[in-house]
Amino acid sequence: MSEVIFGASTGIGLETIKYILEHSDKEILGVSRKPIPENWTNDKRVKWLQYDEEKEPEELADCIKVFITSNKIMVNSLVLCAGILNVSPALIFKQQDLYQMFKVNFFYHIFIARAIVPKMLRNGGSVVAISSSAAENNSEGRSIYNASKSALESYILTLGQEIGSKGVRANIVRPGLTNTNLMHKTTPNDGQALFLKSSALEKISEPEDIASVIFFLISDMSKSITCASISAHGGARL
Repeated sequence: MSEVIFGASTGIGLETIKYILEHSDKEILGVSRKPIPENWTNDKRVKWLQYDEEKEPEELADCIKVFITSNKIMVNSLVLCAGILNVSPALIFKQQDLYQMFKVNFFYHIFIARAIVPKMLRNGGSVVAISSSAAENNSEGRSIYNASKSALESYILTLGQEIGSKGVRANIVRPGLTNTNLMHKTTPNDGQALFLKSSALEKISEPEDIASVIFFLISDMSKSITCASISAHGGARL
């Protein structure tokens, strides 16, 4: 059985692959628009599929489905990690940013789920989608990002209701600020300081912190958990 990780070459996605390899004997399909990460140990349990970011969501989903079928991959879990963020006030956003954020943060994910989840219905499994504390807390300057993540949450939680009887669970993870390239590109030092001030734990998470939550949700340790949104943001209020 294999775990499919979409958004696999950096940040939370890459750390999830490392965590799975360390804590299980599962095989993995990593899907990413970027090349295989440098210094990556060529573990034979990991297959990689690089995609062209110009592909439309349905076309990308079909490519992944064909790859899974042709390689006879038995899918156990689907983890949807890919995401982009462009910061702008709610009344000042660019149409292209709107389209691109919804394409990557929402449409890619739901078309991939539509293509892959049917392969999980016979044997059961788990779907985990990465949202954000920004969607939960309506963080300023991130209105379009928040909207795309909220749409994703609604779809995944509804999906969970529809496929639960087939033994497939679907859950959301909401990280707060996490020490990734995306955070450093989009959150200046003063924004990080505000987040820390609002956080009960007064910390910025590491990607492996979130990877451990994902691993829990795709494992049998969470076999009674579905249609849940798990906040992993240290009690942040921003």
